[in-house]
Amino acid sequence: MSGPTVIGSQSTAAAGSLSPTLSFFEFHSLIAMYLGAIAAILAVLLGAYQLLRLRREAAVREALEFARQESSSAEWLKIRADYLAFIDKHEGSDGRLKESVVAANAQNMDDAVYAVLNRYEMLALAVRRKAIDEKFMWEVWRYALSRDWHYLSQIVQALRNQANRETLFCELEWLVKRWERPSFKPRDLL
Repeated sequence: MSGPTVIGSQSTAAAGSLSPTLSFFEFHSLIAMYLGAIAAILAVLLGAYQLLRLRREAAVREALEFARQESSSAEWLKIRADYLAFIDKHEGSDGRLKESVVAANAQNMDDAVYAVLNRYEMLALAVRRKAIDEKFMWEVWRYALSRDWHYLSQIVQALRNQANRETLFCELEWLVKRWERPSFKPRDLL
């Protein structure tokens, strides 16, 4: 009389009866694996969303800080007043800077003009790198930037010619051209 064959600790008779039970566990294991994968994907998406929100908040804080400095820093207010006085003093009858002033500034730039150029270049670089909220800056600075570029572009071109470097203040020029396009719509970071 032969009895059931023993395989490991289970008999062949017992193994045949466990087969549906194993597929039941396999099915649930498969469901658990898919749910785990979906949960991991959702966690990554939520983390990415939170990271973008934090980035947006930081960019808005930077834009507000930039604007606050423009209106409350005594040093910057003096530089801005000196710059505007320079423009008023050297504006020609055609609404442009006098050529003699442009040439002189390319040789020995007025401190206020240099400070304003550098400030705008930093603003443009921050906008291009998405480190500052462009929409806010566009709403606050577009008219002043466009007006100032009207004068500063002459000095920038003279500086580029003198240094033989077309990239001087290129971020500033990029931002002015971007904001002056009729089709331009400022983008939010999100």
